Amino acid sequence: MKVKDEDKLLSLVRADIQNAENFYQQVIEPKLIERYQLYNADPEYYARKFPKLFQRSKITMTDVADTIEWAMPSLMRIFFGGQDVITVFGRTQEDQTKAEILQELINFQLQRQNPGFLIFYKWFKDALIGGLGVVKCYWERDWETEKKKVILGFDELQVAQADPSVKIEDVQDLGNGLYNVSLKITRVTKNQPRIENVPPSEFIFDPEALTIAESPFVAHRKVVTVDYLRRKEKEGIYRNVQKVIESAAQDDISYIQQADYYLKPYKKQSPPFKQEDEARQKVLLYECYTQHDIDGDGLLENVIVTVANNTILRVEENIYERPPFFVLAPILEPYQILGKSFADVLQDVQDLKTALVNQIIVNIAFNNDYKVAVNDTLVNVQDIITDKPVIRMKAGADIRQAIMPLPMQPLAPWSFNFLEYLEGAKENRTGITRYNQGLDARSLNKTATGINLIMQAANQRLELIARIFAETGVKELFEFLVGLNMKFIDQKTVIRLLNKPLPISPDDLSGEFDIIVNAGVGVGTREATIANLQMLLQLYPQLLQLGIATPKHVYNVVKKIIEEMGYKNVDDYLQDPEQAMQIAQMMGGINAGSAGQTPPFVAGIPQGANRKAGQGLPQ
Repeated sequence: MKVKDEDKLLSLVRADIQNAENFYQQVIEPKLIERYQLYNADPEYYARKFPKLFQRSKITMTDVADTIEWAMPSLMRIFFGGQDVITVFGRTQEDQTKAEILQELINFQLQRQNPGFLIFYKWFKDALIGGLGVVKCYWERDWETEKKKVILGFDELQVAQADPSVKIEDVQDLGNGLYNVSLKITRVTKNQPRIENVPPSEFIFDPEALTIAESPFVAHRKVVTVDYLRRKEKEGIYRNVQKVIESAAQDDISYIQQADYYLKPYKKQSPPFKQEDEARQKVLLYECYTQHDIDGDGLLENVIVTVANNTILRVEENIYERPPFFVLAPILEPYQILGKSFADVLQDVQDLKTALVNQIIVNIAFNNDYKVAVNDTLVNVQDIITDKPVIRMKAGADIRQAIMPLPMQPLAPWSFNFLEYLEGAKENRTGITRYNQGLDARSLNKTATGINLIMQAANQRLELIARIFAETGVKELFEFLVGLNMKFIDQKTVIRLLNKPLPISPDDLSGEFDIIVNAGVGVGTREATIANLQMLLQLYPQLLQLGIATPKHVYNVVKKIIEEMGYKNVDDYLQDPEQAMQIAQMMGGINAGSAGQTPPFVAGIPQGANRKAGQGLPQ
């Protein structure tokens, strides 16, 4: 993009960076450090919190980590438990078929072209630990160029000249309507969205922003090498690379310290290592998604400005029209991007349990390895200190008067009751109970209905977190993916789903669509859902006889049962009745001119049984 005043733009972007950096360092970074220390049960954190106690015992409790690790399987099952992550609906009847194609395409892009499960796992875990999970989504397109010499006829030459992917470099007329043509063919090798996780420590934004989509400044800061910058310069993406390298060489140690600190906010920093190989030297890069008037027309433009060492490497139009970042938090804070995490909820519980357990350990150790009082006038103290097998005493001395154990300090009887109270407080705050972990032996003598009610009550908190994830970052991400596909798929594409080709053209992606994230099934209610569907299935024979249900309705119920059981490839177990009818009609047409005999089975449907029921096959 043409920039009217690049120095002014650099000054404005640097001011935005400094503003966002100050907010990160003063507000976000301290919370992230503390939350990650709690998750890792960092001994240094507790050594500062309980300095006197930790001189005697250094046991740390892991309630935050245990709760998060128990919550993750349930959350992942909600979003990836046998059904597609999203459902796309067309707003009009004409768009419904296109919506089904778009749904197949996006789920394919998420789970085949990107490691969707692992991306969502890290995204959710970052959110539960730090209260800020971030992913970045952008479109990736690569080409390859091939030169060929071919002999074409006149009509074929006309087609080649009209093909935008073919560049004709030389044409030689061979006569008889033949031409020797030198071609340069450009093929698109990759044309897909790319989704990647962004560590919270690499993500900064305007402190006044209420949402990322509306933030006037968002930046992804990342550590890159000089080799990376030079390769981008050869590709024509970056400029002024040498200036950046020279600045980094003058101040490389501070940049390495800063970059390492951002990447490892909760770890003790090691001394900086000066890299002798210039190509491996590290530089802190800011990829800024911002709004500035760069052409002097008085209007803000969405631009991407890449900056390193106070030098602009690239200025380009933000074709996404918003920052391509999507954030999650399990507990939302009104009017804030950074939310609360499980560490905030369980901090005092884990601190108290750590202090109490260490006190119990110190008490038990004191009583098991008790101290003694020694009368040094009756016994040789050195023999006791050096633990000699023989202790020398004065003649006539009484051992009971010479060596006396100190009084025992009994463990307070309420200590373990207090631990149980803290465990209950943790369960109430998080919704992760011993029932839904399968760890409470006392539940074995209760009825299945009672346990089901307990599970549903305990899972309400997890269901709320799943719904918050679905309605915030996850939904925004998929709406963004819909827009990317409509914008960037400009030619016919074929994907393979379950060994079947699915052709997709740009016309299939035009329309208006709604996104529904499939997170409505509760953590512990999947079995109940299957039971309800099975009860509904028992009603269908009567409904079919009354004519108020069709085989398609039965198929939908059985399909839903199979999906709830966790099987994605429903076609391996069930055939769509509409497809069965089409196959039956086709087979009937093929056999119409034969001996007039009807095959005993058409698409797996017994013909004789249908005729006995008076139903037959539709014509």
